[in-house]
Amino acid sequence: MRLAGVYALAGLADDWTDQQQTCIDVLCAYLRMPYDPDPLAPSYRQGEKEVRHTIIRVVGEHLRADAPVSWCGRNLDFTGATFDGGELAGARFTGGDVSFRRAEFVAGSVYIDDAEFVGGRITFFRANFTGGNLFFGGSKFQGSAVYLSETKIAAGMVSFRRTSLTGGSLSFDLAELNGGKIFFGGAELAGCAVSFSDALFNGGEVDLSEVAAYDVPPVFDPWTIPPSGLLLPVAPPSPPL
Repeated sequence: MRLAGVYALAGLADDWTDQQQTCIDVLCAYLRMPYDPDPLAPSYRQGEKEVRHTIIRVVGEHLRADAPVSWCGRNLDFTGATFDGGELAGARFTGGDVSFRRAEFVAGSVYIDDAEFVGGRITFFRANFTGGNLFFGGSKFQGSAVYLSETKIAAGMVSFRRTSLTGGSLSFDLAELNGGKIFFGGAELAGCAVSFSDALFNGGEVDLSEVAAYDVPPVFDPWTIPPSGLLLPVAPPSPPL
């Protein structure tokens, strides 16, 4: 019944343009409801994981370039939601606000691979990573503002592998890294301001050692103790005299 409701509401959003945002809001609101992914927990509900992953997948399908009905430009509010995986690969975020504020990434991997971010704003303000991963592999950021400010990472990975960041900004300001990894392997940092201002590093790793383009180096405040796992690009050798 829950799955039928998801598909029915998505179909209503496709057919009812005037209230499309309202239908999307209801789907997002379901993800914001309390959720315990532990099968041994007393509050665990059988089938709940499948329902929630279906909602994420349905939203992602409507954000792709080949979607019969596009939800691009609509607001997506996942504030406080618990994620133990999900598929948003290939999505196009063209305007609108996408909020993962205070979201909990507890297990599994959320894939936002090969996505396009053109303008708009996506925020993970005060998100908490205690075991889940977030992958932006191969995504393109063009003039978007991406906020991971005050994010806490105790485990898992936030990966920008092979991403292209041109213009806009990527903020880890006031983030707290106690474990896990932030990875930029193969990323192109060209004109995008990447900031770790006032970030707190108690462990974990920030890997910038294999970036493909590095013309706008990330900002670490001089008074901030850099992470012990900070890996920077190796400077090319000087040409012989």
